[in-house]
Amino acid sequence: MSQEIQAHEGWIRIVRFSTDGRLLASAGEDTLIHVWEVQECDVMSTREPDDASSASGTAVHSMSGLALDRGKKNSKKKDNSIPSYVNVPETVMALSEKPCCTFKGHQDEILDLAWSKSQFLLSSSMDNTVRLWDIESKRCLKKFAHNSYVTCVQFNPVDEDYFLSCSLDSKIRIWSIPDQHVVEWINLLEMLPGFQSQPQSKKVTCFQFAPWNPSEVLITSNARIRLYNETELIQKYRGYRNTSSQISASFTRDGKHVITASEDSQVYIWKVEESKNCLGLHLVIATAWGLVIVTATLDGEIKVYQNFGLPLKVGRQTTLF
Repeated sequence: MSQEIQAHEGWIRIVRFSTDGRLLASAGEDTLIHVWEVQECDVMSTREPDDASSASGTAVHSMSGLALDRGKKNSKKKDNSIPSYVNVPETVMALSEKPCCTFKGHQDEILDLAWSKSQFLLSSSMDNTVRLWDIESKRCLKKFAHNSYVTCVQFNPVDEDYFLSCSLDSKIRIWSIPDQHVVEWINLLEMLPGFQSQPQSKKVTCFQFAPWNPSEVLITSNARIRLYNETELIQKYRGYRNTSSQISASFTRDGKHVITASEDSQVYIWKVEESKNCLGLHLVIATAWGLVIVTATLDGEIKVYQNFGLPLKVGRQTTLF
């Protein structure tokens, strides 16, 4: 782990990167939305561990610190060199110590967030509303009332004048943002195979359109993660645990992996290229070379994990990235 921030009071329900990767929004139990700047910090391998933070004071994992620790154990001389088997990039990702802006307005817990390509932000809440926020003016532009909790929200990938929301009734509603009303709705229980026969799957906690094809959508429910092409089931992602939590699976930015948290305190990652060819393939990858993973906790902390490419043995796991 390279960074830890006390971001919220209470549970963090959701964290989302902006489409350009420069901002991270977080929200949850305290009804606030914090937006953090994503920064690049130089890795100064010759610095002492105490000096290995960024200029702004953001804590960054020091690989030189690892080398120094080993030097102290194995010899009396300090060794600032980085072992040859450690693949350290020139820069690493870090979040700003404080949010660049905070949005207030929701009256209950926030369950989901979604970014548009033009840096607008949608939030859905247990107060039965969806709100549209403008990062530039730092204000709420519109509010969309629902009949029950809004568990997830997503901009239309083809036309961002529309967005989609889902409530506890398992209906996906398509909203016109300019007109501020529903133009169409879809019942997932009737449309998608697998939902009719699984009562525990009725609560949809997240849906996300595939980066490579807007016809494909990744749907997370209480018990399942599934990839659909329109109404055709393409892939099931198995192994993670979710009985009652608001857990959201998502694609990585390049669309090559599906990643999710789990109630067993693990992060699960599936490789999309492999799993699309094999229905029901179960991959729990312990090592994700090059990925930066951001997680949020029940205690309101945001944690940033950076994988520098240590070639460590992963038990009996043979399928690596």
